[in-house]
Amino acid sequence: MSKYDALRRHLQSLPATTASATLTFAQIEGTLGFPLPPSARVHRPWWANDPSHSHAVWLKGGWMTCDVDMRSGRVTFAHTAQGSRGSASLPPDPTSTRPRAAGERQTILDRMQQRVDELIAGFDQYVRAFNNANPFTGPSLYFHLKTVAVLRRLSAPSEALHCDEFFDYLYATLTAWGMHRMGPGGAKLADLQEIKQSFLAQEQSIRELESLSMSKISGFELPDIASKLWAVLDGLRVGAGGTKIVANSKALHHLLPDLMPPIDRAYTLRFFFNNTTLSQGDEAAFREIYPHFHEVAVACQGHIDRQVGSGPWNTSQTKVVDNAIVGFVSERLKGRKLP
Repeated sequence: MSKYDALRRHLQSLPATTASATLTFAQIEGTLGFPLPPSARVHRPWWANDPSHSHAVWLKGGWMTCDVDMRSGRVTFAHTAQGSRGSASLPPDPTSTRPRAAGERQTILDRMQQRVDELIAGFDQYVRAFNNANPFTGPSLYFHLKTVAVLRRLSAPSEALHCDEFFDYLYATLTAWGMHRMGPGGAKLADLQEIKQSFLAQEQSIRELESLSMSKISGFELPDIASKLWAVLDGLRVGAGGTKIVANSKALHHLLPDLMPPIDRAYTLRFFFNNTTLSQGDEAAFREIYPHFHEVAVACQGHIDRQVGSGPWNTSQTKVVDNAIVGFVSERLKGRKLP
C-alpha cells in the first residue's frame, strides 16, 4: 500500500460519468493529509504515468495525468477507458514509456530526494561533524562574521544596499571564500562598484523578500518566492564569468541570510547532483535545489534554531543547513572526515 492511496480513493469516488478532474496541489495535499514533496511542485516528471513510481497511484484507480500546470499548481486527471474505478491494476499506458534520458533524470531526482531524507534524519550529526572539524578558518570566517555584524546593526537588509562598510566586508568575504584568484584563469569577482550597482538595481525586489525566512514559507508560497529569489540572483553581477549560481548566491546570502543559502561546487552541487559541475543551466539547478533547502529548513526547524549561534559558522538558518550539507558530503560522499 502506498501512502498516496488516499488520492486514488478520492479519484475512484468520483461519479462514474466523470471524464476528467482537475485538482490543485493544495487540494491533493488536503486529501493526502500531508504536503507533497518539493519535487512534485517543480518537476513535471513526478506526475508521469509511470507504474514504476510508487506515488502514481492514480494509475491503479483507472486514471492518468493529462495536464500538469506547475505555475498555477494544478493537475488534471483523465479517466482511462482501459481502467476501472475499482481495478487493482492498469494495463501499461503507452505514454508512460520514457526515453532513456528521462529515466536517467528521474534517477538523479530520486537520489537527490534520498540524500535530503538522510540529511534530515541525521541533521544534528552532520552539523556536529562540521562544528567539530571547524574546516574553514582565518579570513574566510573573519570577514564573514564582520559582514554579518554590519548587517545586524542595520534595521533592515535593504539599508545595507546603501552602506559602504557592508560592501567592503562583503567584497573581502567573497575573496576569502575563493571567488577571486590572482593571475590569469580561475574565478574572478566583478569590480566592487559594479557589484554595488547590481544590488541597488534589485532594491525593490530585495525589500519584498527581506522579512522572509526559509522555514516560515508555506509550500503554496514556495514557487513564487523561489522565482523572485532567482530573479534577484539573475540580476546580480558578482562574478566576472557567465555562471551565476555560486558567486551570486554567496553574495545574496550575506544580505538575506535566513532566506538565501550559499551554494558552492565542492559541497552543495556534489550533494544534490553528485557532481561539481552542472549539466543544466543555473536557473534550472536553482529551481531544483531550493525546494529541497526549504524541505530541510521546515523539517529541522527546531534543530536549526538551537544551532544558530552555537558555533562561529552557525550564523543563520540557511548557513546551518549549508553546514549540515558540508558535514554530510565530507562524511558520506568523500569517504573521510572533514580536513
